[in-house]
Formats: sequence, structure tokens, C-alpha cells
Amino acid sequence: VEETVFARPRGEFERSSEVFADMFRLPSGSPEGRDEEHPIILEGYKAEEFNCLLKVMYPTTNIDLHLVKELHLVKEEWISVLKLSTIWNMSQIREYAIHRLSTDLTMVPIEKIQLARAHKVSKWLEEGIVSLVNGDHRLTREDLPMLGYDTAALVLLIRDQL
Repeated sequence: VEETVFARPRGEFERSSEVFADMFRLPSGSPEGRDEEHPIILEGYKAEEFNCLLKVMYPTTNIDLHLVKELHLVKEEWISVLKLSTIWNMSQIREYAIHRLSTDLTMVPIEKIQLARAHKVSKWLEEGIVSLVNGDHRLTREDLPMLGYDTAALVLLIRDQL
């Protein structure tokens, strides 16, 4: 990933993601992924984001995700975990990231809506829009491009009708 080589056993990738499981099942004449001299190249991803995912996949002890209470990542790290787990269909890790972001960290309505759209989290989209309609967050000019003009207009229209 980028210029960084991450050496991890492939088993957890196979268990966590059908994308990786299918990739490892494909017959290949290439030595890619067999050792550190021939790493699997993942283009288009940031090493920092990948490292956040690895923190969740390989915590200090190998236990069930729901029991990993001591895993302290900041919001941006959890967002990276959500991003990559969504891309690679890692459903258990994705649900865990959504849970941690929803319960442990505070997000303003605009942020919820942006993340909902980017990572397909429908409950955050609903929560963010309801919060804006109820007036829990006053819209500013800076919010409009982040929210999207159509959504902002819809929120203001509904707000006016209440």
C-alpha cells in the first residue's frame, strides 16, 4: 500500500472479506503475496488507512471483535476502517466500525450525512436529515456544498412546513 509493505497472515483477510478470499483462491503464476519480497500491490489506498484497518483485524489479542473494548482509535481512524471494510465487503468489521462511530464518537449532522453517502450507512443519512429538519444544527453557507444544494433545499423546505 503506497510504499509500505505490511506483512500479515492472509487468514484473517480470507475470513473477513470475500473479496480477498476470492483473490487468494484464483490460480496465479505470479509470486505476488508469497513473501515480503513479492508483496500484493493495493493501488489507490493510503497506508495510513490500511494501518487503521489492520489495528482492528489484528488487535493485540485474537478475540471476537465485540469483545475488543480496549481498541482505542480516533474518529478519523474509525472512518478509515469503515471506508476500507465497505470497499472490501468486510461486513463484520464494517458493522463494528459503524457501531463504534455511532456510540463512542460525536458526529454533527452534516458529517453524518457525508459519511452516510460515502459509505452507504442509511441510518446515518436519516439521523442527519432528521436532526437538520428539527433545527438541532443551524445551516451555514459553508455547510451547503458539503450537504449538497438539493438536500439543503429539501431540509429548509421541510423545516418551513413544520
